[in-house]
Amino acid sequence: MSLPDTNPLGAAVARLAQFVPWLTHNALVHYLSPRGLEQYSGGGWGTRDVCQGPVEMLLALDRIAPVRDLLSRVMAMQNPDGDWPQWFMFFERERGIRAGDSHGDIVFWPLLVLAQYLLASGDAAYLDEAVPFFDSRGPAAGERATVWEHAQRALLLVNKRVIAGTALAAYGMGIGTMRCSRPIRTCASICAAPGP
Repeated sequence: MSLPDTNPLGAAVARLAQFVPWLTHNALVHYLSPRGLEQYSGGGWGTRDVCQGPVEMLLALDRIAPVRDLLSRVMAMQNPDGDWPQWFMFFERERGIRAGDSHGDIVFWPLLVLAQYLLASGDAAYLDEAVPFFDSRGPAAGERATVWEHAQRALLLVNKRVIAGTALAAYGMGIGTMRCSRPIRTCASICAAPGP
């Protein structure tokens, strides 16, 4: 017979040990089953969703190669104008099924994953890898650009969505943009210069 744990820290650790496996399970389901957890019968990969939990889990587990693969898949779904759809279908047979637009902070998340990947891996050569932009006819038909050029287009799009002369986001960029618009504008102007 074991005695009850009277140590408050021990009790907190025991509670943590009970739910952490479920967080890991949810992150794995979201990564391995390319759809939202609420879409158990089918659905798309949410651009924001897949760039959050699965990436954080993979980085915490020091699984850098899957982060690179995930990032390449997300980059290949980027529209030529620099934006991503709110969600997209993962399988090639469903290529044309995707959101027509995005809202809020969607454009930021792939850029954050790129930064996290580069910091974790030190793989600066990845910036020179050619990845297609989305084209409904297939990846071979899409315009190809380096990952660096993909990032530049996204940053320039963010810059266009800020109301000139203010730190306010234009249509649908969300509150988070107000905190970040100055550095992003600076970064976008730097990114417009040739070379990484």
